[in-house]
Amino acid sequence: MNTVYDLIRSKGSAWRKANRPGTITINGVPYACAVGTTPATTEWDSTLMVEKHIETLRIDLSKTLLATCPNEKTEILYNGKRFILASAGGQQSSAPDWVLHCKRNV
Repeated sequence: MNTVYDLIRSKGSAWRKANRPGTITINGVPYACAVGTTPATTEWDSTLMVEKHIETLRIDLSKTLLATCPNEKTEILYNGKRFILASAGGQQSSAPDWVLHCKRNV
């Protein structure tokens, strides 16, 4: 850890892992991680001209479990639901976890 920010981030990650434990599956491999879900929200799809109900998922996955970050559009299973990886954070070498933001249509 190089900065105070890194220290704070790692403490937050430890809290999430202790208080929001979960298991996800990527490419058939299960991973223990911290998982946070949000209630379904409504987004406007300007291409299809319809409202979509979207459920989001935030995953903190240790880099010791998964060495490389999954690509966007990767399918992630959580509690029997199929989510699609929308964006990923944690690319800094000092970051202890991949922070994956996923979405699914409800």
